[in-house]
Amino acid sequence: MWTSVSPWLKAADQYGNLRLDGNDAIQLTLEGPGGAFARAVQVVDHADGTYALEFAVTVAGRWMLSTRVNGKPCVEGGIAFSVAFGTLTAEETTIRIHPSLEVRPGRYCPPHHQYAR
Repeated sequence: MWTSVSPWLKAADQYGNLRLDGNDAIQLTLEGPGGAFARAVQVVDHADGTYALEFAVTVAGRWMLSTRVNGKPCVEGGIAFSVAFGTLTAEETTIRIHPSLEVRPGRYCPPHHQYAR
């Protein structure tokens, strides 16, 4: 059993301006509980500065997603997210980034949507 996850990434330049075109080099690193690995990992370039990060997780629990854009980390230390199997609605889903992006210096690369089914 595995669950598909599809967060979005908005790329920005070194000054924090959102990029309006694609062709960036996007790298994903996914670490799951107990050394679990993700399946079907791919990046979909929307050619407008946004990217869909698609992957399937194999076990429930806490995962770490690290993303690099053109060789530079989006969020130092990565983004932690939890996976629970079962039917979820938007009202049952909460995504938190610790520390928040407001107190974290660096690049603007928040996920647009992130949910597990």
